[in-house]
Amino acid sequence: SVACSSQGEYIATGGGDGCRSLKLWRLCSDYTLECIGEIKNAHDVVYHLDFAVQCDLLVSIGSDHTIKLWSVPDLAFVAEKLDVNGGSNKHAIFSPDGETLATCGSDLHIKLWSVPHLELKSSRDGAHASEIRRIAYSPDGSTIASCSLDASIRLWSATALSPIGVLADAHAGKIFHITYAPHEGGRILTSCGADHDIKVWATPTLAMSAGSHQIAFAKEVVGIGFLDARTVLGVSADLSIKVWALPSFVELARSEPGEGSLKPAESRKASLSPDGKLLA
Repeated sequence: SVACSSQGEYIATGGGDGCRSLKLWRLCSDYTLECIGEIKNAHDVVYHLDFAVQCDLLVSIGSDHTIKLWSVPDLAFVAEKLDVNGGSNKHAIFSPDGETLATCGSDLHIKLWSVPHLELKSSRDGAHASEIRRIAYSPDGSTIASCSLDASIRLWSATALSPIGVLADAHAGKIFHITYAPHEGGRILTSCGADHDIKVWATPTLAMSAGSHQIAFAKEVVGIGFLDARTVLGVSADLSIKVWALPSFVELARSEPGEGSLKPAESRKASLSPDGKLLA
């Protein structure tokens, strides 16, 4: 897993396939990375990482069913919660005010935890019919959007997790990523998935807003984000990167595997800093 801090100063990475460590990197002025901290045995497999907007905390979740909080930049242990409920958490995200942590995963729950004590504040059982792959807070923190391998997108109140809206067949297959446009006050949401499409939605109606780009990549789209209010970026599983202008999805730039410093490989995670200036 990989995560960028809000201003792009720090990058956190976590591994799997026998690598249990969590590392914190500082981005230098020449865009090289300096490792400034490491936790050797953070989890059996690190599934996801996220920085608080205030950049004082880092959350990690893993295959051992634990949620852990670490201070930034010293990676001192802050809190831990064992969350065993029939499945694993796959994603975690801090609320914009940094006071709540939302988690989701294969147990079909969405849960809200207090920060930093990780006390359960609210839970929505059976939020989707299949594994919940991603959740996102609206910029004002009032709404949570979720997407699932069941191809649906759902909107929830960010306090009681009451349902606000649902789009049952948002994509023709699994949805991997969903995010709000930070520049539009939570009125625009974009999603991507196994159907190779990128779609833009208006909230809270979930009506299609700026249209869609069908077959945006030759392979699955694993990451998306907004560079500004009218520019969206996508990352494919083969490490292809493209940038489009909305609403007509005019291609502005692209980088293909094998070009420059990009070597052919498989991408499983992508993280765009909230200011849209750094992609990891």
